[in-house]
Amino acid sequence: MDFGIMALRVVHIGAAILWVGGSVFIERFVQPTADELGPAGEPFMGTMLRRGMPAYFPIVSGLTVLAGSWLYWIDSAGNPISYLTGGGSGTTFGIGGIAAWIAFIVGAVAIGPNAARIARTNATIEATGRTPELEAQLVSANAAIHRAGQIGLVLLTIAIVCMAVARYA
Repeated sequence: MDFGIMALRVVHIGAAILWVGGSVFIERFVQPTADELGPAGEPFMGTMLRRGMPAYFPIVSGLTVLAGSWLYWIDSAGNPISYLTGGGSGTTFGIGGIAAWIAFIVGAVAIGPNAARIARTNATIEATGRTPELEAQLVSANAAIHRAGQIGLVLLTIAIVCMAVARYA
């Protein structure tokens, strides 16, 4: 029994569950509800941002891709390119891992900065009042987050399917 690999798998799978589950919950329920509420939904979303949501996703997604990459390195016996291009499990795990890494990058590039932009804009609105320019900034940032969230969910679905079937490929 290799306790190191077992620990990596627990971290990888546990963090992936938190990442994907949180992403589905936000994209399917929280964001549409906040959008439907319009300005009344902004205090709720602002509270979520202040309660640590911006740190949650980078931590769980980072743990997922780092532990998964380490597991891939171990499975490949230190030769990930041959494992990826050799067909079978290595290729399937590799496709899933690449999809997860792209989802991670999309989140880091599009979701994180736009969530920070929303927080700054909301703080400005609280201090100075709502203007059409500030409203446009919120709409733009929310749209970018929503697009990135949809892209991320597609990529995470690819990763999940690949991870679920890779041992049988």
